[in-house]
Amino acid sequence: RYGKIYASTDGSSQGIWEAEYYNHNPFDEGYDPASLSGVAYVSHNEYWRVKAPVNGNSATLKMYWDSSSGVNPDANFKVVRWTDLATDAWQGMTIDSPNGDASSGNVSLSSPLTFGFSVSNNNHYLTFGSATIPAYTWVGGTSTDWFTTGNWSGNIVPSAGSNITINNVTNDPVIGEGTIAQSNDIVMASGAVLTLSPGAR
Repeated sequence: RYGKIYASTDGSSQGIWEAEYYNHNPFDEGYDPASLSGVAYVSHNEYWRVKAPVNGNSATLKMYWDSSSGVNPDANFKVVRWTDLATDAWQGMTIDSPNGDASSGNVSLSSPLTFGFSVSNNNHYLTFGSATIPAYTWVGGTSTDWFTTGNWSGNIVPSAGSNITINNVTNDPVIGEGTIAQSNDIVMASGAVLTLSPGAR
């Protein structure tokens, strides 16, 4: 799996730009998703490192997601970067309106990002996040399919940044074979059942 990112540079850089995609939790490299400033949730499964040739170069970045990213490009959607604060933390950035839906899309920063992270480090670390953690409840109003909007309160399939409650209803949720369902937290009510088909996660 690859994560696409596009950098439109300021034209003043004299060297090679670097972009590296990490398909795992940023915590593994020391960028704790629980260390937050002004956002409620940060992706636990992917992030990017972008490095300018020289500290002080700038670029406008466009980031892309797919169905495995766990993105819901709603009003709470954010691009976040690891920021040099008194306690380093993920912080939201100003973005243009995102393009796409939960299965794929892209978003651009609203203005060029100046590099780097600190005086001696001309990298930036970025990923997707959310301003709030919305809560959704399984109602099973249409079927047992996890990915059918009518089965959820608000008619929205939860994303990785969502908290979920699964109640004891007639249509128990089923995550279909080979599919990936994501959430921030799941609460199972008494008697509730959640089924993972073969290959589901």
